[in-house]
Amino acid sequence: MKKRFHKLNLIFSLLLGAIFILAVVLQNPKRNCVQGDCKNGRGILEFTKGLRYTGEFKDGLQHGFGTFADAKGNRYEGSWHKGKKQGFGTYSYPGGETYSGFFHKDKKDNLSRKMEKRTIFKGQWVSH
Repeated sequence: MKKRFHKLNLIFSLLLGAIFILAVVLQNPKRNCVQGDCKNGRGILEFTKGLRYTGEFKDGLQHGFGTFADAKGNRYEGSWHKGKKQGFGTYSYPGGETYSGFFHKDKKDNLSRKMEKRTIFKGQWVSH
């Protein structure tokens, strides 16, 4: 009985480890520098699934000013800090809506404005 329990526990642990590794791989798409200096400078970085970043880099991360776009038409243009949207930027959605304002660690933050089909909403956004 103990051997069977130990064997099931080992199988469960291996399965859980495989799921964790798969999740990490799926969250970190492959990166390919197609132009310039994507380590410390300006360049173009392409990811799997149609993602693309054009702009400044520091230590291999998006840092400074840059543009990130996906195949669906979502687009962010603005400031980056250590691989995250940080500072002022504009996020455009495929339907024509835009969000212009401040970002903090990839999230909308502080005073900003959102435009939807010629209607402008001004206010304070708080990240939770």
